[in-house]
Amino acid sequence: MRKQLTTISRFAIAGFFITRGITRVISYEEFLEGLTAVGIPFPSVFMALIIGIELSGGLFLFLGYKVAVVSQCIIIGTLLTTLFFQRQILPIASDLAIIGGLLLLIQSGGGETFIEYAKTDIKHLPDYKTRL
Repeated sequence: MRKQLTTISRFAIAGFFITRGITRVISYEEFLEGLTAVGIPFPSVFMALIIGIELSGGLFLFLGYKVAVVSQCIIIGTLLTTLFFQRQILPIASDLAIIGGLLLLIQSGGGETFIEYAKTDIKHLPDYKTRL
């Protein structure tokens, strides 16, 4: 049961980051203006880095690929956006909660991966060659 709950938690966190990355892509100009207004050096590079971390990290988390490494990268990206961009307490608290969830994923191993699940299901399939 723990492995399934960890997997569900991983899916939820992955969905959050995929959605957040897509939202940043859609509101590209607004996000870039916000970064420029805060005074972040090289805002285009910073934005591309954060969007890349959120989208690819979310996808890798969803698939269960290298959960610990991906979680650490997302934590670094989240800390960067929190330190340089967030100015209100609620988004900061939300980011800290996400970091806590990612730390739990690192500690628990991330649950079942898509590849592990596919391998176990394939083992239970009958041999299709014998029916030909």
